Amino acid sequence: YKTRFSDTINHNVNQYVFSHQALQEWFYPREDVEAVSAERNMWRFSRNYVYPINGSKPVEVKVKLTDTGFFRIYPFRFLEGKPLQESDMQSGLQVAVITDDLARRLFGQETGVVGQTIDLNNEEFRIVGVVKAASVLTKQTFAHIYLPYTVSPGYDKPSDPRIPYYGSYNVTILLKDAGDIENVRRQLAEH
Repeated sequence: YKTRFSDTINHNVNQYVFSHQALQEWFYPREDVEAVSAERNMWRFSRNYVYPINGSKPVEVKVKLTDTGFFRIYPFRFLEGKPLQESDMQSGLQVAVITDDLARRLFGQETGVVGQTIDLNNEEFRIVGVVKAASVLTKQTFAHIYLPYTVSPGYDKPSDPRIPYYGSYNVTILLKDAGDIENVRRQLAEH
């Protein structure tokens, strides 16, 4: 596994290339941290297009496949609707949180779009929330569309069946206290 720790102002610890099984066993059950979030890196969502309802030219967008913890760690301002819910994750519902910029481009307005659908790569997703767009300079948070990673095929499969904890997820942990970083490092090293 490739692992990188960083002490930042937000006390984040970043782990990379873990499987869904590792998420379920090592990260999500942790009670000694404020929040855990996983983002799935997947080629299928590397080049994405949304097709406007008026039939105009497709809009290229950046998509982030993530989970409910993402919106607890990063303080997005919701203009309408709500973040991804655990029920969305469990059911694999094709729901999306979109940015105000994208809502304006697709619908001509920033709000009043929750419940509408978007055509993303020829698949329909129902909008459940609209957030103020993050800066393109903040790689960890920037996207136009945020989807539950459970909409991606094989989300629960490891990258290599012989290595069950190796996968396609980046993990971000928000610590309760900066002093907890050594404890988290030690516990993860035991795995």
